[in-house]
Amino acid sequence: MDKLKDIITQIIDYVKNSDQTEEKIDLDSILRAKEILDAGKLDTNLDCFKYFSSLNLFNAYVKKDYAEQSIKDNYVFKKNIISAVHKLVEFCPDGVLYGKCDEKVIYLSVYGLQFSFHSVLPKKDNLNLPKIEWQKLRLQPFALYIFKKAIQFEN
Repeated sequence: MDKLKDIITQIIDYVKNSDQTEEKIDLDSILRAKEILDAGKLDTNLDCFKYFSSLNLFNAYVKKDYAEQSIKDNYVFKKNIISAVHKLVEFCPDGVLYGKCDEKVIYLSVYGLQFSFHSVLPKKDNLNLPKIEWQKLRLQPFALYIFKKAIQFEN
């Protein structure tokens, strides 16, 4: 999907060159991200982009002082990361990569846009994930921007 590759290239360029401060993550975006995660669809590279962007948005949101406590308490999004990796081991769409840096960090990537998630691997997980080097792009400050780019394909 050339349009998706183009959007991801734009995101990577934006993140590399931006001096933007973080945007406040709105509750409507969190609720939409939760719908995407609950659906668990990872059949295409676009599905994966939406899913990984949703995980990243949640990961950024729960660390904010303005995050609603009920969402922090009741939605354990990290279980979705392990579930996604198990699905991707079975079938991985074109342009999607998964792996780990060490025993604590999982990387999920779509066309080179690499999302990292820390402290998600269970101590006794049988997954033999390939080692991947971190691309050194911090995506959480841009979580809302990336998420909005991902869901623009819905319209």
